[in-house]
Amino acid sequence: MTPKKSSQITTSVKDDQKHTLIVSVTVPKTLITHAKAHAIEHMAEDVTIKGFRKGKAPLKMVAEALDPQKVTDHVLNHILPDSVMVAIDAHHIRPASMPKVTLTSIAADADWTWDLSFPVVPEFELDGFEDKIKALLKGSKIWTPADGSTDKKPDEGAKLSQLTEALVSLATFSVSPILIDTEVNQSLSRLLEQLQRLGVSLESYLSSLGKTSEQLRQDYFKSAEDNLKLEFVLAKIASQKHISASDADIDSLLQASSTATGKAEAASEDQRRYLASVITKRKTLDWLMSL
Repeated sequence: MTPKKSSQITTSVKDDQKHTLIVSVTVPKTLITHAKAHAIEHMAEDVTIKGFRKGKAPLKMVAEALDPQKVTDHVLNHILPDSVMVAIDAHHIRPASMPKVTLTSIAADADWTWDLSFPVVPEFELDGFEDKIKALLKGSKIWTPADGSTDKKPDEGAKLSQLTEALVSLATFSVSPILIDTEVNQSLSRLLEQLQRLGVSLESYLSSLGKTSEQLRQDYFKSAEDNLKLEFVLAKIASQKHISASDADIDSLLQASSTATGKAEAASEDQRRYLASVITKRKTLDWLMSL
């Protein structure tokens, strides 16, 4: 594919497979040199050199005193986000999350290069999903006694479980391994934190399960893959059926939370977006349960 340029940064698609788009990025030496000079100027404000007041030493002396790795990190922290936005815009990418970054060359006095591995939102159709869900829920044979009567009513928990399994079965697409690995690592981190609080070692926990660490990871991998498929399917249904969270829905949830905790705090835009996604998912599940 022909490389595309924007703001001096050049990008080209290196590979496209398993819903992961790999984009190669080249940042010219001239831009790196300019970014380094800007980084040194910014970092100089916190540098103290003998004979000069803090932040007042000549930049040449500051550059010699600074740790080169810290300068490099500063430059990367500024240019990497720019390269991500350039790649998304140039190649019309619909990322499912931030990309994985693989540095390939950041040598001195040369162009810098790296690869951005974007997990992308899978493209798929859900033809006839309503009839499939209706048939499943209508044919459900899971019941529990209600209030001691002989009449039986559907177990909502079991019904929801069946529904989510059916939704996952509709997902004929694959999910980017990057997304799955991220979910698995987060789940394992939470598990380790819980075990640490309980004073239980990972080895003891694995022994109680009769599993190896690799087997545990495989279990988490399957669970993460199914959860991600469910998220994509629900988002697709919500889009098709125009299900969304209103500002009033979000405000109501925030109000309920502040009442429960006794703390009223303004939510950031990121928090409101997250709450909107949670509410939309809940509304979509409620709509499906009512079919």
